[in-house]
Amino acid sequence: MNTNPDLPTELGAFAELPRASLFSSRTALEPMPNLTVNVSGGNSDVTDASGYYDISHGGTSNVTVTAQLLGPYSNINRYTGLGSDASFSDTATPGTPFTITWDGW
Repeated sequence: MNTNPDLPTELGAFAELPRASLFSSRTALEPMPNLTVNVSGGNSDVTDASGYYDISHGGTSNVTVTAQLLGPYSNINRYTGLGSDASFSDTATPGTPFTITWDGW
C-alpha cells in the first residue's frame, strides 16, 4: 500500500466469490483470479491468481469500483431475456483496502 503522499494513491484488495457446497447450505469465500476491476476515472486492473488487484489513482475523493464476471479468459453472460449480466458497483476510498464480494446470488 502506498504511504508516500507525493505518489498516486492505490486501491488494492481482494475479489472473492462464495462457493456453495453440494451437501451443505454453507458457503466458503474463494479468490477470483483474472477478474477485471475498474475504478471511475478510467483505471483498471486484473486480479492475480490470489484474487488481489492494485489500481493507482491520483485523487483522494471516493471513487466507484465496478466489476463484471469478465476478464482476459472469460466473459459470463446471462441468457438473453433473463435480465442483465451480473455486475458489482460500490464506493471505495483511495488508500483503503477494498474487497469485492459477489454474494448476491
